[in-house]
Amino acid sequence: MAVFYCGLCRRSAFTGRRHLYSAGHRRRLREALAQLQEATAAARAMAAVADVAEAVRRYDPAEHDGRVWCPCCGRGVRRDGRSGELALLQAELLRHLAGPEHRRETARFWRENRVEAALREQCLVPAEEYECFTQALERALAEQQRREEERILQVPSATSPHRQRPGPRRPRLTALSHPADGRRHPGGRAPAARHGAGRAAASNRARTLCR
Repeated sequence: MAVFYCGLCRRSAFTGRRHLYSAGHRRRLREALAQLQEATAAARAMAAVADVAEAVRRYDPAEHDGRVWCPCCGRGVRRDGRSGELALLQAELLRHLAGPEHRRETARFWRENRVEAALREQCLVPAEEYECFTQALERALAEQQRREEERILQVPSATSPHRQRPGPRRPRLTALSHPADGRRHPGGRAPAARHGAGRAAASNRARTLCR
């Protein structure tokens, strides 16, 4: 007889597919489906709130990195989504429960485990319901971003340059060439003694020529 492996019980059974009807397997099946139904109900309740802004929170790894086990797909699914520094409550789980892969795996799981068909819809999210949730969530995120930008604009900038007091004015020095020797003197004036000596020499030469 072929060995049958049960993914739900995580063990091999030598009794073939009769293991699916054993008391232990049925008990684990009820527990797993009850947990999935509870998680699905909580996610759909979040999608149905009047103000979807309640689903937007500040991201906290300890609070928003939790996972939900999906027995139909055989893997853990993140419960909350994330957008930058914001957590989107139940967003990832809703996306998974409304996706086509989960719907296919749910049909297979129900068929293999002989689960009552009426319970299947309690583990699914209609695509229209998820679409409405995502549209409302986008509007809530846009509003959150607008409020954050307004808050930043209202806070005075701590790095704005302070107005400095003007320092003492320094005297301007104008450099001009002296017509006699071509050297520059600050302030545009030559020393007074040199001008006087020049005039005296010219007067002496004039007297000599007159004699």
